[in-house]
Amino acid sequence: MGPEADNIFKSFTFDAEADKKEFDIVLAKYDGYFYPKRNVIHECTCFYQRVQRPGEKAEMFIRALYEMTEHCEFGTTREEHIRDRIVVGILDKEVSRKLQLMADLTLAQTIQTVRQSEEVALQVHQQGEACASVQEIHRKPLGKDQPLIIVLQSAYQQSKLEQYGKSVVFLDATYSVYALVARDSHGHGFPLSYMILSTENTAVLQKALAAFSKANPSFCPRSSVLLCWFHVTQAVHRWITKRDSEISRPHNKPERPWH
Repeated sequence: MGPEADNIFKSFTFDAEADKKEFDIVLAKYDGYFYPKRNVIHECTCFYQRVQRPGEKAEMFIRALYEMTEHCEFGTTREEHIRDRIVVGILDKEVSRKLQLMADLTLAQTIQTVRQSEEVALQVHQQGEACASVQEIHRKPLGKDQPLIIVLQSAYQQSKLEQYGKSVVFLDATYSVYALVARDSHGHGFPLSYMILSTENTAVLQKALAAFSKANPSFCPRSSVLLCWFHVTQAVHRWITKRDSEISRPHNKPERPWH
């Protein structure tokens, strides 16, 4: 190994004379000589001072904390230290307060909450920017024999159709306003388009959906229609309780016997 390595070897102290001939022990001695031990106090100080920087994504912040703990010698409490540092150091203080109120908070729960909150905040921001770009992709003005049909969709909604609307799309209605909704990555409903109809019947709805499909060629070229059982049972109940449903009902309720 050369005279310099021999002189370094002579400076080592061993617990037993036989250790001088053990390769792993000698290698560890050389590693300790050439790679000085890190200052644990300094490493921990840097870790405790680390916060999420402006413009830094939560994923990058969390990854940096993991890397910094490599030299902090936290041992079995490593995950607890990372959890606490995330809670204290994230930029979104509203999420930080929410995490502080969660009992038995784990590192996995902390990371999931921070990631989801950041993604939702980004979606809300993008939706706000897209509000001004909402476009009428179809309009049929109200006429004597023509019901009003207006189909609205923004560029952002169109991009989300490609992301979330590949398998199942829900159709919800409030009075004459219909909404096409898909389930996003968090299990929440995301509106893909709004349709305003002056007449609520199958023919008019088909025209509105046809106009939507024309503007979105990848939307349900061949699809199956599944009915919501809640609305089916609700419609049946309403029909049964109508006077002209021809369902026989007792005209007089029997009196309750006296006891």
